[in-house]
Formats: sequence, structure tokens, C-alpha cells
Amino acid sequence: MKKKLFAILIVLFSTSLILAQQKDTRLLNKSSVFNADKEFFVKTSHPDVVISKSYPNNDITLTDEELEIIEVLVRGLLADHNKEQEKVFLEKQTKHPDIYNNPEEFFIYLSQYRRQYIPSLNENEEKVVWVICFCKSSEVNKRWKTQTILVKDGGNCYFNLKVNLSKKECFDFKVNGSA
Repeated sequence: MKKKLFAILIVLFSTSLILAQQKDTRLLNKSSVFNADKEFFVKTSHPDVVISKSYPNNDITLTDEELEIIEVLVRGLLADHNKEQEKVFLEKQTKHPDIYNNPEEFFIYLSQYRRQYIPSLNENEEKVVWVICFCKSSEVNKRWKTQTILVKDGGNCYFNLKVNLSKKECFDFKVNGSA
């Protein structure tokens, strides 16, 4: 059921993204909500985070406490990821020191990313948030508050995961590949 729900969400996001790219983006309410025809994002107290209000269950809200839980869980997941990536980097650098000489290309630091949170309820009525992350330096930054960001490739400049707030756990962590 989870896979079915997220497959439906991906189809909806893709369709919405295509339609939104064809139309002008405009502010609906300068103080809190952005509009790209069918996509709405709400600002949060964090300058690098917006919450989608555009998709099924768009009446789902995220409290400040839940936003903090997401932040803590994602930072913990990335700390574990970076420990593993350090091993990968050292192994690759040992074999090819002329190619692998920048460890920063292997690590993910949340402070360098903007994020879109897309809340939904799973089949058990648990609040699950799809977290889409992309580098602040990315060219998608022109539209991150108005369109769902879905990118193929791009390496660790793009990653996403899901957070089950009821269970306080992360799952489906994926870092984009490089072309």
C-alpha cells in the first residue's frame, strides 16, 4: 500500500511539474503561500524549508515540534551516511588519488541544502513526510518555492527520503546518481 501511495504521488507530482513549468509562477500571498497554479507551498520559520499543500491530504499540517523532529532525524541519518561515505572516499582515494582528492564531494551537510516537505498519511494513518533536498547552489533554486523539485542525476546535490513522524524514523533514503 505504501508503494502504491507513493507511486500515485510521484505521478501526480510529475504531471503537476510539467503543467507548472508551462505556466507563469506568481505569488498568491506574499506573506506565507506560494502558488504555481496547482502547487502551493507554505513557508516555515526555517528559511530553507517549505511545506507542500498541493497534493492528496493537503490539509495535513506540520507543527514546529514536528519540523524539529524531522530536522533531528535527518541530521542523524546524514551523520551515519557521512561516516560510511568517509570509508568510501578513503578506499577510492587509496586506489585513485589523482581522481578522488576532494572528500567534500562525498559528504552531505544539511545546512547546504534547501528542502521541500510533502506530508501525507500512510495506510496506518501515520504522518509521513517526503523530504526533497537540493543544494542551495543548484539552478532549481529559482523555482523551489513554487514547484516540486524532481531531478534525475546531479549526484549528492540532490537527495530525498521519507520520515515517519509517528515512529520517528527515516526510510527510503536515496542520493541521486551522477551521469
